[in-house]
This record gives sequence, C-alpha cells and structure tokens, in this order.
Amino acid sequence: MKKQKVLHVLTLIEGRGEYGGPVTVARTFQHASYKSRYELQLIGGTREPTHSRSSWIPADHRILVKPILKKHQISSLISLKAISELFRRIHSSNIVHLHFARDVIQIIAGLICIVSRKPFFIQTHGMIRKKESWIVELFDRVAIIPILKRAHINFALSDNEAIDLKEVYPKIRISILRNGYDFGELLAPIPANSSKINIIFCSRLHVTKGINHFCELAKEFENNDAYRFTIFGPDGGELAWIEKFISENNLINLKYSGALPPDRVIETLAASDLLILPSNYDPYPMVVLEALSVGTPVLISSVCGQASEIEKTDPNFVYKGEKSESLIRAFHLREPIKVDVVARARIRNSYHEIFGIDSVWKTLEGFYEGS
Repeated sequence: MKKQKVLHVLTLIEGRGEYGGPVTVARTFQHASYKSRYELQLIGGTREPTHSRSSWIPADHRILVKPILKKHQISSLISLKAISELFRRIHSSNIVHLHFARDVIQIIAGLICIVSRKPFFIQTHGMIRKKESWIVELFDRVAIIPILKRAHINFALSDNEAIDLKEVYPKIRISILRNGYDFGELLAPIPANSSKINIIFCSRLHVTKGINHFCELAKEFENNDAYRFTIFGPDGGELAWIEKFISENNLINLKYSGALPPDRVIETLAASDLLILPSNYDPYPMVVLEALSVGTPVLISSVCGQASEIEKTDPNFVYKGEKSESLIRAFHLREPIKVDVVARARIRNSYHEIFGIDSVWKTLEGFYEGS
C-alpha cells in the first residue's frame, strides 16, 4: 500500500522550547501514524544551525530562518531558503496540515497550497483570536481570512476556540479536534535528590499563562522550607518581570531555570511533584497531558481546555478564579505532597483512557480520508 504524504508545517522547531505545544502535537500525530496509510513529515523554521543536536526534529526538517521585524521575533521568521523549501515540500505532498498563526511562514505556506490547489487543513491552537486593532483587522482581511476560507477544514480544540475563530471569520468551516498524547509506559521512578516538594511552572512565559500568579504563590510560601518552586519556559514577554519580582522580594524558594529542550520536558515533569498552570486563556495546553502521562499531579485553572474532563476524575486538580488569591486558596486546600509510585500509576492509568492519542488520531485520519 502506497502511503499518502502529509506535511505538517510549523513556524518554529528548535531546542529552546519555543512553540512547544504545536511541535508536540505534530510529533505525537507523527508517532500515531506509523502504522497507518499516511506518512507524516514535519517542516519548520529554526534559528539554530541545522546541524545542532539540541532539537528533536531531524536536521533536514528544519530550515534556518531569521526575524525580519525586531518587534515580532517569532511571527516574522522567514528566509529565501524557507520559501523555496516550502514550495518543494508542499508540491511533493498529498495533504498539508498547517499549525497556523499570524506568522509569515504559515501565510506563505497557505498561499502556496491555494496556488498549487493542494488540499490543506488548518489547526490554530488558540493562536487566532479577534483583536481590537484596526491594523490586525485589516491584516486578517487581507492575509488570514482568505487562507481560513480555502482550508478543507479548520480545526478548533474546543467550542470556545471555535467561537473565537468565528469572530474572526463568521463563515469559517470548523471541526473540533482536541489534543491527545502518547502515554506510552510509565517511566521508572526517578531517585529523589531532595526531600522538598518540587512544584513547577512549565510553559511559555506569556501573560495569558498566569505566570504572575505562580510567582505570587511562591511568595506566599517563601518561609515554608517544604516547597521548592521552579519556572521553566521560553520568554514570551514576562521574563523581565519575573526576574524583577524574584529580586525585589528576595525569594530563595523561586527560581527561573530557562526553557527546556523538548527531549527534557518529560523527565522534568516526572521528577516534579506538582505542575501548576494558572492560565487566564489556554485552549488545550499540551504540558498538562504530558504531566498526566508520567503521573504528575496538576493544579490548573478552569479555563484550560481539558479542565472539565480532569475535574470529573480529580476535582482538586482544577480551581476556579482569575486572581492569585484563587490559586493560593486552592494550593492550601491541596496541601501538595511528594508523589509516590502508586499514586503516579493511578494518575497515568486514569488519564490514559481519557487523553490517549489513538482516538484523536483516528478522528484526524477520518478527515484526511475525506480530502
């Protein structure tokens, strides 16, 4: 049986963790597709040399790019080589799957698909929302809506994201495709190198992720030696504020440890006792599924896309409220502890049935079949 080639186009794939969610989603689909009639390939820009070993994506799937606008370091990434490589890869593919945002790479890929009459799907990961700006509205009319309009299907992670997309383009064709994850086998226990309870934030340092609430939580427990708070993630505009907050408050129990390379995310989560994600907008954060896959408990805000499902199994994994006080109150109620092997196995097994990738892949495969 000849395999159909499906090209997943990403804006950025490199070792520093930028755009981790879409990359993780694409990689997970790639693993799930191995025994199917589809051959998934990934392509995206990198700001690192393509011979770098820090990325988990093969070098021939990464193209060196540079930002053309200093103010928009990610969305303006492009290069002449990237354009020519997109032409070549899209032309040789049967289907194209764009992990879409208001990014130059995605717009060019979409236009190539339209001109070459190549069937393409769009997955926005919550990155396309209406903004109260006439410049953005004009940009959407000229560059974004024409691509959304011609996509075979636009995938939304939830009904809430679907509503957001319809505010940008009311006639958009939408289907819900939630995220899943390959749970695999439970990792072997990692020897504890500290008696402290390791509490982490692991996501892009962006205002929508509620990182300020995590910092306020650490400040609340600055005199409690039982807890150690660590922040992981690439800067999304909040790093300077975080460093200032730690310095001004003399916090020794809170540390920023940089962005994790993709191949270290799982082991870091497995060595943690609690993942906290106090987002104020987050359609379906992949790091939550990654944590559950290794049995690490989570404490997430109710706006996270998978919160309603998680709350059915573990109500104390989800809290409501948009202020730091809400997180602090929920943390007090939880009274986090060191997580043992038995507890990790229960968490992993419970959520494998709910968030495993197999059913999500079958749904996507059905859409591919219909193209």
